[in-house]
Amino acid sequence: MADKAEKSRRPDDTPFKQQRMAAWQPILTPIKVIIMFLIIGVIFVPVGVTLLDSSKEIYEKTIVYDGDDTDVDGCKIKNTNEGAECSITFNIGEDVEGPVYVYYELENFYQNHRRYVKSRSAAQLEGENLDKSDVSSDCDPLYKNHSLLLNPCGLIANSLFNDVISLDNSSGYSMDEKGISWLSDRKVKFNNVDGFKKVQHSNASASCVEVMGSEKYADCKVYVDSDGSTWFYWYPDDDKVQYLHESYPMVVSPIEGVENEHFIVW
Repeated sequence: MADKAEKSRRPDDTPFKQQRMAAWQPILTPIKVIIMFLIIGVIFVPVGVTLLDSSKEIYEKTIVYDGDDTDVDGCKIKNTNEGAECSITFNIGEDVEGPVYVYYELENFYQNHRRYVKSRSAAQLEGENLDKSDVSSDCDPLYKNHSLLLNPCGLIANSLFNDVISLDNSSGYSMDEKGISWLSDRKVKFNNVDGFKKVQHSNASASCVEVMGSEKYADCKVYVDSDGSTWFYWYPDDDKVQYLHESYPMVVSPIEGVENEHFIVW
């Protein structure tokens, strides 16, 4: 019987595995270093000048309307949960090539605080119809408003930035608020509650049963969107749950609910 080959963990006797491959190590002299830096400078100085010119062409305008050093008066929050409303108007004083992007900036708002980040229910946001006992732990400390279950619950969902930024109707321009969130978030992570139904209909005076097709939806509601389209919609357990559009009626429509993209990116 032939002897079994002796097992060995020794690498093969090749230049690569035994680290005997030819190598080259440059010897840096002052002249070589100077030449090398000159070549790098010739390449990168024009690139830097081009990028700087492009940066200078970017138009940016900042409007501060809350705090101590504001650009406009009347919008400073003086007390917690003040609930005050104000309106400001500002103009862009020069011609700007589109597209123009609008952002809001918050200071001293620690959105990555551990308790804040944990206060949410992923299952509820995905559309599962859960009760208070299912979300009380995940959404602590904010999962209900008195006797009403919050859907969505948690600190994140119930601290949504609800300032409304809009363009003057006479400007001839419109603000595109679609496509500002990840497609995967819109398709998977944020869905209206199971059982939610909406139907677009031309006759706002039609009955819910006629439009929805069942007595189950007899207590549905009607909503007319900004385009003038009429929608019939129905949420399950509407008398026991406070939905997102009821918490933020100026920002979120009942037709969008948690699929509102401003809410998704929040």
